[in-house]
Amino acid sequence: MIHEFDTEAGPKRAAFRCKLMELTDNGRSVQLYVTDLCGLDGWSVPEEIAAEIPCYEGLPLAGYAGFAWSAGWIDTDTLVEVFDLEHRWLAEATTYLATHKPWAVLSVVIHGPDTFHHLLSNFIDRQFTPDPEQLEYYQGIERTYYKCIDHAVGRIADLADEETVLAVVSDHGTKATTRRFIPARIMADAGLTVFKDPLPPMKDDVPRTREEVMDQLMPFHAPPADWSKTKAIMVGECYICVNLKGRHPEGIVEPEDYEAVRDEIIKVLYDYTDPVTGIKPVMLAVRREEAMFFGLYGKMGERVGDIVYAINPRFGRQHGPAWPTHEIGIGSLKGLFLMVGPGVKRGEVLKRRVNLVDVVPTLCHLAELPVPRDCEGAIVYQALEDPDAKSKELERVRDNFRRLKAIYEAQQAESHTYNL
Repeated sequence: MIHEFDTEAGPKRAAFRCKLMELTDNGRSVQLYVTDLCGLDGWSVPEEIAAEIPCYEGLPLAGYAGFAWSAGWIDTDTLVEVFDLEHRWLAEATTYLATHKPWAVLSVVIHGPDTFHHLLSNFIDRQFTPDPEQLEYYQGIERTYYKCIDHAVGRIADLADEETVLAVVSDHGTKATTRRFIPARIMADAGLTVFKDPLPPMKDDVPRTREEVMDQLMPFHAPPADWSKTKAIMVGECYICVNLKGRHPEGIVEPEDYEAVRDEIIKVLYDYTDPVTGIKPVMLAVRREEAMFFGLYGKMGERVGDIVYAINPRFGRQHGPAWPTHEIGIGSLKGLFLMVGPGVKRGEVLKRRVNLVDVVPTLCHLAELPVPRDCEGAIVYQALEDPDAKSKELERVRDNFRRLKAIYEAQQAESHTYNL
């Protein structure tokens, strides 16, 4: 359904769909699921483009159907259907833009797999779902889900002709949700962080139900800190920041004590042992300047915490503070890189590691586009049919130019002229 709604910003068009979830024979009990209202204009750049994009097959969903799923409002099959609506719309929108607008580079982000595995990773992994029937059901759900993804990717790939390079890339993999680990508790016990109220109780066990999975997915909300007593505090997924005087409005750590506080934080993180498993959750804790080897430097480095840490994959959520190469059960944090097109080898499995920063220079090299000024990656030459193809082509052009120049200079050097 497409309807115009009155909003504070004036009339806005939105699309939505409904699904009948339950209807008793006597009609007295009805359960109707209504998707998010999906705005059809005002969110694009240029602004007028959004209103042009058709909305026949899917929906431009930006909501989170996982809440409806965890609350039991929709079943898992319906959850996949909602994901599929978003994927169909992305393919529909991409097809429209590629066939109605000029383009040199076309980039599509499908975020659904990230959300899907946040919700279902534990249910498709045998070590966390021992019930064979339940395991078979959820693994079947994952296969169905990937068919939806493949359909969308296939439609987008069909837009590429024989002169177009196509790459399919993921920014990370995923694993099951394991035992929870919150460094804020360790920091509080060590007196490095002082909260105005006690920390809320949290379940540390591996989640087994929908509700437990959603509880683990919720961000950790600590009570307000008492900045007059707090030396350092956990920030985001894998940072700890020192409450440094002169840098923060309520900083209490003197600059001359900065290194000592950082030493104390690292010691506290490494010393902690999980009382239930006997395992040390923190595998790595380094100073921000040492994190440059992970790519955290330059302008990004200015926003990095004073301490960067990584945790054992037997702790934590699906991705974030775990090391990018970690694997546990059927889960892996490693990403995916596929590429096809002119100049690209066929059927080749690369032995070298491909980093995300390598994708842009490789595509620029193949497409003969300028490499961005701040590009940090390397061209994946191992994926190319002829790594020297561009230099050979350039040499041919130079050789042809030299020949043309020689012919021109020889004609200029002739001593006789023609009278017509």
